[in-house]
Amino acid sequence: MGAAFSVSPSPLVKFPFSHPVSFQKILILLDTSTILNCRVVCTDWRDWFTASKTIWSSVSSRMVARMLRRKMRTELEQVWNIRLGLLLKMVDECWTEEQEMTMAIRIERATRQPIWCEWDDTLKVISQLHQAFHRELMASPCVGPVCIFLRSKVAHPSVLKVMRETLARHLNCVIIDERDKEAGVVRQCLLRAMISCQQAPRWVFKDMDVGWLGEEEDDVQQLESEDCNDNQISGEAAELTPSKFSFSYLLTCMYNLVSGLFSP
Repeated sequence: MGAAFSVSPSPLVKFPFSHPVSFQKILILLDTSTILNCRVVCTDWRDWFTASKTIWSSVSSRMVARMLRRKMRTELEQVWNIRLGLLLKMVDECWTEEQEMTMAIRIERATRQPIWCEWDDTLKVISQLHQAFHRELMASPCVGPVCIFLRSKVAHPSVLKVMRETLARHLNCVIIDERDKEAGVVRQCLLRAMISCQQAPRWVFKDMDVGWLGEEEDDVQQLESEDCNDNQISGEAAELTPSKFSFSYLLTCMYNLVSGLFSP
């Protein structure tokens, strides 16, 4: 009764190392959550995932192919094309296996999530700005409205309805390249939105050359330290400083629009 029984390890423990090509082909056919669960099967499998440098890039390529094949209703094609374009730009910015893993998970969730259409007036502005970019009147294509990029882990219709009625209302934003801030078509769209009876979109200017996957950690820390120093120096005087965007920029836009209307 005191004899010790030794349990021989399963042959599947060394399967990723003995048959790496077959193992990777099987993984590519799985969804991202199952692939992540495979990491915790045993220490040998975890070591294989740690040493692998191509598995998530292969999974990401398959997710992109599935995303491109997704069919949408006619009224939702514009919204899906905007989301699709941004996701493809983010895929091009992936350099590490960790970034490939993040993008594969993000693309899979975006492909499975239902699409809704909000802010028809803002979508018309986006379409006009895209046409201006194709006519080389803008340096970069704009992105928006931000509300169409909302992603929910809960697919219940009531939850999605609450998101549309609350969060989407505050995310009616259009992201434009900083180099296009002085573009004539951007100024015209801004002024038309100001005099419109509908809720005007918010305008966010971003350096498109930086990319969408975030800045380096050192740059973020530097910006945080600069903001902290500015707050310490400015104090209450910052609240009294007029907004450059609210006054000079808008006045310049109005002057250019009026000049264009009355010019021969």
